[in-house]
Amino acid sequence: RVVDRKGDWIHYFYAPTKAYLRAVNYILDTGYAKGPRFYQYLKSKTADEADKILEAAGERGDRVHQAINILLILKKVDRTLQVLAEDNKTEVSLADDEWDCLLAFSEFWNRHGAEWVEREFPVFNLKYGYAGTLDAIVKLTRNCGVKTCKCDEYISKTGLFDWKSGGGIYESYGAQVGAYALGDNTPQTDYTAILRLGTNHKTTGGYEAQFYGKDESNTHIKEFLAAITISNATYKPFDPEEIQDIPDEIDISGKLDIKLEVPLEEAVGKIIKPKKGRKIKVKKKK
Repeated sequence: RVVDRKGDWIHYFYAPTKAYLRAVNYILDTGYAKGPRFYQYLKSKTADEADKILEAAGERGDRVHQAINILLILKKVDRTLQVLAEDNKTEVSLADDEWDCLLAFSEFWNRHGAEWVEREFPVFNLKYGYAGTLDAIVKLTRNCGVKTCKCDEYISKTGLFDWKSGGGIYESYGAQVGAYALGDNTPQTDYTAILRLGTNHKTTGGYEAQFYGKDESNTHIKEFLAAITISNATYKPFDPEEIQDIPDEIDISGKLDIKLEVPLEEAVGKIIKPKKGRKIKVKKKK
């Protein structure tokens, strides 16, 4: 990832060919046609309010993703779990709603007897010039028993999953997982899926799962390719010359590390010392 000072990015660097590839989310942000709900939302907020809400949602989603990744590795965590803050240096505890998302994830995982095949897996497509990171490739081993869940036909099959913690499963999410499925290095999967966490669904324990079979996933891939075409109209290729290193330390002490080619005494001459015992007489005025 080629990140700015806030930790955001719109490009990935692919070292083998030294190519800068657009991020999947950037393509969707600039090229995917938004629905009426999105424009109705914009009308209800000022530009500054909308930016702050989107930024907060992004930071929340990042913390939830980190927590899920830690849980998948350790298998067990408690309420003292900490994840990296926005500065990627300090650690913070999960807020109550973020912990609720992790509880909902554990409900989904345990009810389906889920097993992960890959997690946080970077994918790329050189033909279309994009890259991204899929959340996980998962195999479900049993039916969860919830009537509203469509998991039955996907048991024992591998699926490409993306975790979400927002207010709904939006149209662009299908295009996102479709893009990951089209990656040059993406492992073979049988379906794609979105798992939304922290919902009010009591029958599931706080999650909503949306599964996309082969046909629907192929439709989502076409949607993503259309988004690339639209995004191309305003896209400016990345220029490596724009990369700048920003120092993490500032020094205004005035101390200079100067190396002299000749000894100091030769450079400034001999130091003149006052003669010892010399007194200065001061006459008093009458």
